[in-house]
Amino acid sequence: MQPAISISGLTKSYGDLRALDNLSMEVREGEFFGFLGPNGAGKTTTINILAGLTTYKDGEVKVFGKDLVREYREARKLIGLVPQEFNFDDYFTVGEILYAGYFGIRRHEARKRVDELLDQFNLEQKKGAHVRELSGGMKRRLLCGFCWRTEEDHRASPREPTQRSNQKPKATYCSSSWKNSPMCERPS
Repeated sequence: MQPAISISGLTKSYGDLRALDNLSMEVREGEFFGFLGPNGAGKTTTINILAGLTTYKDGEVKVFGKDLVREYREARKLIGLVPQEFNFDDYFTVGEILYAGYFGIRRHEARKRVDELLDQFNLEQKKGAHVRELSGGMKRRLLCGFCWRTEEDHRASPREPTQRSNQKPKATYCSSSWKNSPMCERPS
């Protein structure tokens, strides 16, 4: 089985500062991986590279076998990023946010997936609520749902190490290898 995330010889510099120096690592599908280290160790840089938010000098990065440079669109469809801070406009509704950003998917399919995410993250009653009306926990659920709106059944979801969330997606939307994971129980 191919790894969910494969990084080999990754190097990234910001001017004279080398943020990543020959980083190599693998995360298998269904594996939960904690990315910890001191400030300045390159954690955020690595996450930004995985999410396609920044470029790198040397190395190879693959997501479920898709090369992040040569197969950018395919790899990008497999990545969802839950940021450390809440970054949505308070004037959009939960449904509008989940619908936004679908690329390469027909409208009726995107709407169907929004309904699935609302159910999966127990947000059905909040679909028409503006973000400013949500509690902190509901905002975190929305961020996780937004991260999970990819087209594929695989999910590679890098998270900032300081982020804490007790939201647990249902197994019906998890990849088959995650179905026995405690992360795939319905939120309470």
